[in-house]
Order: sequence, then C-alpha cells, then structure tokens
Amino acid sequence: MKKAPSELAAYFGKEHFNVLQDIDALIKEAPEAELNFQVCSYQAVEGGRSYRMFDMTRDGFALLTMGFNGKKALQFKLKCIDQYDAMEATLKALPVSASTPAIPITFAEALRLAADEAGSDWLRL
Repeated sequence: MKKAPSELAAYFGKEHFNVLQDIDALIKEAPEAELNFQVCSYQAVEGGRSYRMFDMTRDGFALLTMGFNGKKALQFKLKCIDQYDAMEATLKALPVSASTPAIPITFAEALRLAADEAGSDWLRL
C-alpha cells in the first residue's frame, strides 16, 4: 500500500504542507521511521514546478495518521480498534494444541515472550 501525503491531506481535511511537516517531525523524533517514507517529487500540471512528497508504507501511514486529530481521524482510529478487536477474537477462537506455539494477545504477553526468547541474560535489574 502506498499513499501520498496529498491524498491524506485531502481525506483528513489538512493542508498538504502540514502533512509534510508532520512527516518531517515524525522522522526527526524517530529516525528509524524514515524507512516507511520514501522522498520523491511530483510535477504540477500548471506551471510544471516540482514539489516534494513522500511515498509511504502501510506502517508509515499508520504512524502518521494515528497522530491526526479531528472527526475523520477519530473515525479512522475507531475502525483500527474494531479491526484489532476482530483479529483478537479470531485468534482466541483458534483451537490450541500442544504443538501450537503460544501467540501473545496482549502487549504484556508479547513483552514476556520476547524476554523469554532472548534468554535470562537479556534483562538485568
């Protein structure tokens, strides 16, 4: 999935320039997020001027839009929560056998599993 900031700006009722600023701020705060945003440019139909834009991955889209405010942003966040809840219900409904590896459902379970996988030397208090 690739979305251009101009598409997000139009959907969420923001100015394209402000979306670009949001992406720049996100990358500055979390440089590892830059992998989700590929800088490119487009040429305006009128005047032929070149403008900066980003192609973004699905993860970049989620990172960016979760920081948006407003009615459409709230609707988007609520849909994400609904999808997560549906996924969780599906996972919980799966039959579990002795050979089925445990799938963490909560964030805390995922952290415990990650710590267990890393070994006892991983975390020293």
